[in-house]
Amino acid sequence: MGIADVVRDADCKKINFVGHEINRKTKMLLMSDRMDYVVGHNIEYELSESLNLINTFYKKELIHNIKTDILIYNKYNCPDEENIF
Repeated sequence: MGIADVVRDADCKKINFVGHEINRKTKMLLMSDRMDYVVGHNIEYELSESLNLINTFYKKELIHNIKTDILIYNKYNCPDEENIF
């Protein structure tokens, strides 16, 4: 698992290991205490809104930026397996 192995093997207790994107591998690292946090986002919402923006552009309508939440996961708030890509 790359950096997770380096952190574990270094036996450093003061490192907060933060990953990106919740998936089966990062969830496994969270649940096994090899990663502390994962920064994620709502990919379905972002894809849907991206398509809306593209359609709006081709209709020659005014485009407005979208805002989306940043999601912070730890081993206590991981999504269920069926909700992970």
